[in-house]
Amino acid sequence: MNNSANHGGGISQEAGDCQIELSNENILISGNIARTVDTEDDTGTGGKGSGGGLFIEKGVLNFSAGTIANNTATGSGGGISMCIKRIGGDIIVNMTGGNIVNNTANLTGGGIDIFADYKDDTSSTNHVSVYLYGGLVDLNKSNNGGGVQVWVNETNSESLVYIGESELNIEPVITNNYSGTNGGAISISSGDIFVTKGLLHNNSAENNGGSIYINGGNFVMINGSFDNNVAEVSGGAVYV
Repeated sequence: MNNSANHGGGISQEAGDCQIELSNENILISGNIARTVDTEDDTGTGGKGSGGGLFIEKGVLNFSAGTIANNTATGSGGGISMCIKRIGGDIIVNMTGGNIVNNTANLTGGGIDIFADYKDDTSSTNHVSVYLYGGLVDLNKSNNGGGVQVWVNETNSESLVYIGESELNIEPVITNNYSGTNGGAISISSGDIFVTKGLLHNNSAENNGGSIYINGGNFVMINGSFDNNVAEVSGGAVYV
């Protein structure tokens, strides 16, 4: 595709409360750039320069087939960026197939970046849920959360990352992702991660959590495989 924009180098959806379906193996979102062209509102996460391949302002992403590859973000979300920023709401990612491969973000979330920081309405709670049932997340890199990063405002947001099995009898493969700080495969600022099935191999982080980094929350593992993940400081596989 080889396009560029402030956010959503390939595709941008900013209306909110949408549902995006990626369900055809012929879908290819590749070679796009989200770059910052001015400094106004440049937060890096959820702001300009986010979503090299795809940018979504809250809603649901169902990803079952296709490829998001070789995209770049000068901010966050080399492959995909989803945010709750201007108005409250929820984010849900259901990945049952497809490929998120070789995307790069200068800041956070090489493959997928999720940013929930709407705090003007403290009477409601924003919910972020990431379900990785299948598919490939491979060779993505960023400064934090090489494969996936989830950042939420703790005052009124909740987050969950589930890695594992579904009725489809498949499993996710999360490999060869790199973080310049924490969470080679996955970094979550606050919330819980559950692993019931899946392969998390050969991920690396310069600081903590070669595969998974949890800043505040719980880690539960029932099944799955962690192999050859590396952290230069603490938590070769998991840091909590």
